Amino acid sequence: VSVSILSLGFAHWALISYHLRASAIVSDYFIPLFYTLAMLVDAIVAIPIGFLYDKIGLKVFIGIPLLTFIASLVLVTNSIYSILLFITIWGIVMGAYETIMRAAVADLVDPMFRAYAYGIFGLIVGLSWMIGNAMLGFLYQYSRIALVYFVFSAEILALAFALIGFLKK
Repeated sequence: VSVSILSLGFAHWALISYHLRASAIVSDYFIPLFYTLAMLVDAIVAIPIGFLYDKIGLKVFIGIPLLTFIASLVLVTNSIYSILLFITIWGIVMGAYETIMRAAVADLVDPMFRAYAYGIFGLIVGLSWMIGNAMLGFLYQYSRIALVYFVFSAEILALAFALIGFLKK
């Protein structure tokens, strides 16, 4: 539940690149370079995050909603330095998501049903990410303040569900 709510507020790169293009903050050729930066950060972060997950388990997830919220601020800034910071954080979130969430599915599900569980997980998170980004796109056009509140609310809710899950164990 927590991951699907987290995905509601996680801006897809398509929306970020639209913002960078529409606001004309940088030349167009920088947009794929920024994505490359985010993917480099994603790759670098995956190893220590995976190691941390192996040591403390899903508790490593606790910081991800906050980082997701911070990364979303890329959609409301026109400062190149802020954009670079937020894109770097976006890469951290993506690396954590790709590492932690898949490892968690493997740990939580019987091996006999693992492929099915990955499919269900992908479907739920994909739908959540699609719905969330449709909302973010709508809010981007009409009220960027509302966009920030939407992401903040989604990430606080994701954190709350994660904490409830940890307390039950």
